[in-house]
Amino acid sequence: MREDERTATLRLEGDLDVYRRDEIQSRLPVPGAVDRVVIDCSAATSIDSTILTMLMRYRRSFASAGGDPVNIVVIVAPSLRRIFEIAGLTRVLTIVSAPGRPTAATESAKDTEPT
Repeated sequence: MREDERTATLRLEGDLDVYRRDEIQSRLPVPGAVDRVVIDCSAATSIDSTILTMLMRYRRSFASAGGDPVNIVVIVAPSLRRIFEIAGLTRVLTIVSAPGRPTAATESAKDTEPT
């Protein structure tokens, strides 16, 4: 990362839902005030469509202010990654899976692999 790059980091935990929308929105940096935003959702247990929509709107504002949306990095728990894929956010933001415990599907796949 360049020394002159301005990065804001936001850590979100627990249920990310409509009841926390205002709190989360108030913690997002003003578009244009930073070059990069890292939103760490690795400790989130759930996320609803309200928060996904808020992230899409933030992406638009960030781009309108001259930022490159690829510089919005969202770290998600492996258990929530599929939600981001279904919502299409993996195509418009940088979504990174946080290291974590393997999911049941991963464990099943390991059990069936030839040795």
